[in-house]
Amino acid sequence: CAIWQIQAENQGDALAKNVVIRDTVPAYSNYKLESMKYSLGTAAFTDLSDSVVDAGEINVSGGVTGNAISFYVGASADPANKKGGDLEPGNKATVQFS
Repeated sequence: CAIWQIQAENQGDALAKNVVIRDTVPAYSNYKLESMKYSLGTAAFTDLSDSVVDAGEINVSGGVTGNAISFYVGASADPANKKGGDLEPGNKATVQFS
C-alpha cells in the first residue's frame, strides 16, 4: 500500500480563496476506500469518510471521479458545490490518500 501526501501552503500575505488540491490515482493502482485524510495547519489528521458514495463522488471534503481526486480545503469549503475554502496567510493544508 502506498500513501500519497500533498501539501498546499499559502505563502502570500493575502487570503487564498477557493483552495482545491487535485491529484490522480496513478496507473496500475487502485484507490483504497476510507483512506482520505486531511489536516489544516498543525492539527492532527482527520479521516474523511467516503462510505456515502453517489455517482462516483465521495461526498465529504474530498471527491473521487474515475482516477481523479479533489480535496476542497480551508475554512468555508463546500464540497457539495465543488468549491474550495479559504486558506489564511502562512497556513497549510495537507491531504493523504492510499
